[in-house]
Amino acid sequence: MMKKTLFILFLCLAIFSFSGCGGSGNTTASQQKESKLEQKAPAPKTLSKDNTQAIKSGMGIDDDTAKKVDAILLSVGINDLTKIDGTPSMGYMIESPLLGKAIAVAYGNEAKEITKIVYKNVTLYENGKVLSNISSGNLTNSEKHTAMNYAEREVKKILKDPASAKFPGSYWVSKSNNIISVVGYVDAKNSFNSMVKSKFRVDFNKDWKVEGIEVDGL
Repeated sequence: MMKKTLFILFLCLAIFSFSGCGGSGNTTASQQKESKLEQKAPAPKTLSKDNTQAIKSGMGIDDDTAKKVDAILLSVGINDLTKIDGTPSMGYMIESPLLGKAIAVAYGNEAKEITKIVYKNVTLYENGKVLSNISSGNLTNSEKHTAMNYAEREVKKILKDPASAKFPGSYWVSKSNNIISVVGYVDAKNSFNSMVKSKFRVDFNKDWKVEGIEVDGL
């Protein structure tokens, strides 16, 4: 009887010990598996746009010159080129999502070095100097409406018959070097009481003070 009791106790201890070791072994294996997965996880990649090849191919220049051109384009905010094509004398047409539907034109010398960049009739770069940036020319809708309303007001001030003024409502509004320019047309009576169409331009500074105004015939 005693032997039978001892055998049962020994068997229970053995089963308990085996279960405990098995649980510990499973935990260790799980931890090792997680550790391996963490080690194999790839590091995030940083994507960058290399414009050098597009510039080199489009302008027919070497790597060093292409890098200089890329640096100039970046200085005026132009990146992510999708196309550049042309000649130094006629200009290189530059396309990029950053430019929207418009294009920038870069002019060069015989050595195919960039001497001037123009975007939306605004000179961004000329003779080694950065004059503006594509982002500095961006205007909010509110700024555009304010500019157009102020331009109409200023044009009326110098007309012969302000009450006769009619503005078609088609304007070209731009911004360069903190100067906002509005170009448009106005129909108004002249000194002979005849309705004439005149082109105008009004320039404002950042405080909406008039920097200059021109109206055809006046």
